[in-house]
Amino acid sequence: MSVRFATGASAFALQNRLRGIEIFAQAFGSSSIDFEITWWTGSRPIDIRKSKDEVIEAVKAALDNAAIEIPFPYRTLTFKEPLPVEQAKSAS
Repeated sequence: MSVRFATGASAFALQNRLRGIEIFAQAFGSSSIDFEITWWTGSRPIDIRKSKDEVIEAVKAALDNAAIEIPFPYRTLTFKEPLPVEQAKSAS
């Protein structure tokens, strides 16, 4: 299921359909595909915050409904030399 299709079914998208929501794939991240999502909103700061909240919730719900997980990056550190490990002395 595409992000465009999934978010198109959200309540926010249905309210905003006449003005349009546009979704563009931007880049491959280390553990992600980055999208730019544009939409119309009011000009007051509260309108901007509320609409951003609604869009993020709609995208998250759409991803959950499509069983798409948001991955978290894993890092593996390698060292040229072994690292010494010292055991902490007990306080007794």
